[in-house]
Amino acid sequence: MSDGIISAFIAASAAVFGVILTQVLGEKYRRFKEGSSVAAGILGELSSYEQAWPLVQAMLRGLDDAVSAGARERFSMRFGERAKDLYFDEVVSKIGLLGPDIVEPVVYVYSNIRAFRVALELISVHHKDMTDGELFQRSQTCQQCLQRALARREELFSKLKARSSRRMRLSD
Repeated sequence: MSDGIISAFIAASAAVFGVILTQVLGEKYRRFKEGSSVAAGILGELSSYEQAWPLVQAMLRGLDDAVSAGARERFSMRFGERAKDLYFDEVVSKIGLLGPDIVEPVVYVYSNIRAFRVALELISVHHKDMTDGELFQRSQTCQQCLQRALARREELFSKLKARSSRRMRLSD
């Protein structure tokens, strides 16, 4: 009779272990796939900005040239709604799934893009009230924020591409 109890206990233990293992591996796989999707989405969003950056840089250089030449009146700016990072803002709570070696440059790049947008908004809204010196300095600040973000993009793009296409390993 004790053999039957032991056999039942072993069978029940194996079943419980199997369920736990399946749940753990299933959750690990789900989180891995979600991290891959987050990496691909961030890469897509940042890549979509690529063609705009040279245009923005040229606009800011034009502003600097106009201010330096004492002809700022030929440069006009209109304010619209501040651009948003729709994908990043939606998944920011999930970027930890990418791992610390990717999270740090993602946050760095997006923070500099946001700083650029805030500085550009100040220029757009208040440029008529600024002295030439202040306007020039704020334009330089915009350019510096943008340069910091662009300086990290190649490394970040490489990491995001690798993460989004990587296969899951049990050691992940």
